[in-house]
Amino acid sequence: MEKAELHNIIREYFHEKPVRKVSVFGSYASGKEREESDVDILLELVHPVGLMELSRYKNDLEDLLEIKVDIGTESGISEHLAEEVRENASVVYEA
Repeated sequence: MEKAELHNIIREYFHEKPVRKVSVFGSYASGKEREESDVDILLELVHPVGLMELSRYKNDLEDLLEIKVDIGTESGISEHLAEEVRENASVVYEA
């Protein structure tokens, strides 16, 4: 899937969700994805959402993209990792 198409699908999906920012990081952000690569997504949420909601986001996106998806939240990862992700991420959506 082309990077622009992937970003458009993610952007449209999160448009009406309680998120401030959606970033793609990892191989899909660096352009080094392979057929078996997953899409790594970092969310900055407006307010906390439960594990079930995050799981729904993951499953919905896997259905839409037909690619395995990993989702993390800024509050759910260490500051060191968050900083590293921010440096290498592509912002896909910002409210």
